[in-house]
Amino acid sequence: MAAMWAQKTVVIPAQRRGCHLITPKILREIEGDLSGFKCGLAHFFLQHTSASLTINENYDSDVQADTETFLNRIVPEGHNAPWKHTMEGRPPQVVARGGFSGLFPDSSQFAYQFALSTSLPDVVLFCDLQFSKDSMGMCKTGLTLDNSTTVSEIFPKMAKTYKVHGEDVHGWFSLDFTADQLIQNVTLIQNIFSRPSTFDGSMGMYTLDDVVELRPPQIWLNVQYNSFFVEHKLSTEDYILGLPKEFSLSYISSTEIDFLKNLGGKLKKSNTKLIFRFLNEDVIESSTKKTYGELLKDLKSVKEFAAGILVPKTYIWPLNKDQYLEPSTSLVKDAHALGLEVYASGFANDIVTSYNYSYDPSAEYLQFIDNPDFSVDGVLTDFPPTASGAIACLAHSKGNPLPPPGKDTRPLIITHNGASGVFAGCTDLAYQQAIKDGADIIDCAVQMSKDGVVFCMHTADLSSQTTAATAFVSKSSTVHEIQNKSGIFSFDLSWSEIQTLKPDLFSPFAQAGLKRNPKAKNAGKFLTLAQFLDTAKASNVSGILIEIEHAPYLAKRGLGVVDAVSSALTKAGYDKETKQQVFIQSDDSAVLSAFMKFKAFKRVLSIEIEISGASKPSLDDIKKVADGVRIHRSSVAQITGYFMTSFTDTVGSLQAANLTVFIGVLKNEFMNLGFDYFADPTVEIVTYSSAVMADGLVTDYPATAASYFRSPCSDMSLNLSYSILPAQPGALVHIAAPGALAPAAGPAPVLEPKDVVDPPLPPVKAMSRAEPSPGGEDANEIIDAVEVVSTTPGASFLAKVAVAIGIAATVAVISFIMKQPSTGPSFSLPQIVDASAQYDVAATIGYTFSAFGKRVIIPEYTPGWVYFCLLMAAGFGLFISEEALNVWAGISLARTLSLDGTWESLVNSFSANAPYIVSTVLWIYLGVCISDMIPFFLGKLFRKTKASENISSKIGIGKEKVLSISRAVQKYGNLIGFVERFSIGVRNPTAFLAGTLGIPADCYFAGVCCGCLFTLPIQLAVGFVLRERPVVALASVAAAVGVCTAFPYAAAACTALFLYLRRRESSS
Repeated sequence: MAAMWAQKTVVIPAQRRGCHLITPKILREIEGDLSGFKCGLAHFFLQHTSASLTINENYDSDVQADTETFLNRIVPEGHNAPWKHTMEGRPPQVVARGGFSGLFPDSSQFAYQFALSTSLPDVVLFCDLQFSKDSMGMCKTGLTLDNSTTVSEIFPKMAKTYKVHGEDVHGWFSLDFTADQLIQNVTLIQNIFSRPSTFDGSMGMYTLDDVVELRPPQIWLNVQYNSFFVEHKLSTEDYILGLPKEFSLSYISSTEIDFLKNLGGKLKKSNTKLIFRFLNEDVIESSTKKTYGELLKDLKSVKEFAAGILVPKTYIWPLNKDQYLEPSTSLVKDAHALGLEVYASGFANDIVTSYNYSYDPSAEYLQFIDNPDFSVDGVLTDFPPTASGAIACLAHSKGNPLPPPGKDTRPLIITHNGASGVFAGCTDLAYQQAIKDGADIIDCAVQMSKDGVVFCMHTADLSSQTTAATAFVSKSSTVHEIQNKSGIFSFDLSWSEIQTLKPDLFSPFAQAGLKRNPKAKNAGKFLTLAQFLDTAKASNVSGILIEIEHAPYLAKRGLGVVDAVSSALTKAGYDKETKQQVFIQSDDSAVLSAFMKFKAFKRVLSIEIEISGASKPSLDDIKKVADGVRIHRSSVAQITGYFMTSFTDTVGSLQAANLTVFIGVLKNEFMNLGFDYFADPTVEIVTYSSAVMADGLVTDYPATAASYFRSPCSDMSLNLSYSILPAQPGALVHIAAPGALAPAAGPAPVLEPKDVVDPPLPPVKAMSRAEPSPGGEDANEIIDAVEVVSTTPGASFLAKVAVAIGIAATVAVISFIMKQPSTGPSFSLPQIVDASAQYDVAATIGYTFSAFGKRVIIPEYTPGWVYFCLLMAAGFGLFISEEALNVWAGISLARTLSLDGTWESLVNSFSANAPYIVSTVLWIYLGVCISDMIPFFLGKLFRKTKASENISSKIGIGKEKVLSISRAVQKYGNLIGFVERFSIGVRNPTAFLAGTLGIPADCYFAGVCCGCLFTLPIQLAVGFVLRERPVVALASVAAAVGVCTAFPYAAAACTALFLYLRRRESSS
């Protein structure tokens, strides 16, 4: 048989680091070629420099795991490895810009020392070179000194203006001072306001000699302004070439090509790497007169004079206008292909970066060093500990399994409204993200709708986390049992109404510019408790947490939240569940007691106050109802000026009583973190898990916690060369200058029994509730279900009415004995004529209205008691406009006065007619106040009869108007009497519904009397102004009142017609 051969190229899909079985893939690819062979020799060649082939038995799947374990031991990776592998696997360098400048003043002694003590062993200290007048090299970022030192205070007259790259720059420059002047007199200050100023003025300027004396592993010298110093006869080249041999510089970077070319020719035998630093793409490089964007396209020419490039991080991962990541550029791959190292700059924990990182600075580092396509060779950062942790601990650990939670492993990762830092809390998307991110426990804070539906929502006030503030603004109210500010509450809306709302992603630090994922601001949908339980059942989470608040108040509203939650859990089978743990959390001990019948459930008492420990009696009371507690972060440590001074005894005392302790809520935003955490949320997680030893962490960002616990650094028993360490209380405070910190506040109180024990839950109030209409809320439902309870104690209403009647009687007697007005005709009583009869307008001018086919004419001079009687009739529903009647009274009273332009005649006429004017005004005031009580008491009677059917027809206005007024009554409560006086056109319906909804009579009458003090003078003033044109005045008032009254009817009619036509069209 003749010899045969076959060759085939097989492409293996990209795999994560580890051992992978590829035999099935190879067999499928070469099966056709093997069909012609009975025996032979197979040669497999792997065309990859960072992978290899092994042949071993694979009957047991554990073989792969054992093989990887073996290889990890004989060929360790990371900083434990004894070798370096440049550009193809060497861990990236951490370059500390000005030392630890995110915490201390830039380029200060503390900044450099802390960078060395908190970072990787091979950290690179970055020194921005500047020169004094006598050629002393100093480390200081930025050309001018005034923003980051005290030079302007010490030498106020030494400011100058120089040309820098063709532009005038004003300030204080190092080259105008000798080294002694700067070192002996000037101190450093923090120039970024979000960073601590505690260490300002305590350290002088640092020279390159000082940095060398620290003996760092590597030094990076950056020459940003060589040409500027050369213009002033200060040579950077001569300075560098004249440095002693012990001044070993690992890197020298510059933004100027000519400088690097000249220096490179004189450092041929040196191991120093020259790095070309790129500025923004539109900036012009001084040597070539090309923009840095143009130079970026010609990396081959850069390779001629530099070993690497230092670029802004957006050169590699650009951002769009909305601050989201765009696809990465090919810069790193292109540079590496030419043999150029790539270093990225611009990293800091306390700046706004891409929303893709969810305010986790470690996630940003991992984007540059741990992605499938490339890794940069180093990062220039203000926070070297965070970069070190990302490189040494978090990189290449994403695929690691989470160790099971436990006392000896890690705390539980508990969500706070799901992954509420990424999506709106308590939505389906927030829970899905939390499950994906590795949360152990997903939570649901339950609320109830008006119709008894239990759903997940962080707070009963829907206005902050939904679009309710715009959709249901009329339902705003204040419920002091819930909160001391107004809100739109879930128990005032039906579930169908709540479903019309959109989520609104809450950003707690939005005012500081730290918004959360704006692209998903209104994404997701709300879940009922049943839907939440279904989501949990279908996931791999190890448990759920149900939080219950305000149960006593809800019971008074006829909503039994405890029974509703118990029923939902039982229906979902959680009373018999063994795979997923159920936690019931509440700040009410009575709620927890109600769940003691479920033996498998764990009960958690939420401690809402800040405490520093717990007394023995309070611990005993907690153990009677709960298995654990949830405390605030502020109860864990004593804080002074954003610095930790010590841990409290809170966690220790609780755990000593065999109570589990959950700490929350953790948030990634740097504004939420004390300075001891280095603006790094991972450090806070490490502190609570390894130093405080919490049993669970409640967080808005479960991905951040899971990322740490997947890393080898979370296992403190491993002997690693670098690990992320917990914050040390008092470590930073100890080095602060005396008096730099404000006096420490006293410790928080110790938890006492009164903070734990709550009264028993009240019985759920029985509420008769009509079925909601298909369109949502019905006015009858409000009237039947709601009663506004007075919270303002006052005198008896009967006493107030007795006083009012006494005043009325007194005024009546006085008015009868008072003489008629001295000017104009004598008193005239109302005239009644046929509505169809002709009459002399001039002779009978006055306020007219029609009733029962007759026309009633109120003459110009009418006794006050007549107005009082007419207002009483208006209260009983006679179609008399109060506004027009009172305006006419104003006209009549004005005509009794002499208005010829002199004060003397005005005073004389008022004095002569004062009895008539005063008595008439008093009669009208009493008539207005008492007439408003007539429909109010009719409403009270209506409520007692329970005749809530078809209320709108009973008071003669549309359903929508009834609903609107009812909402107003609910909103203003006991103040509705005052509001009613300004309800033009709907005073009687408003008064009627106020009585129907249970407003206290004394509060309502007091509000009416107060409101009338405003409305009556306005009405009389209108009459006074239009005294010479009474017909115009009455017509204008009637038109205004008519519009205010008729417009709601017209709108309701149009709406009804639209709905009717739409329903008819859909049915056809």
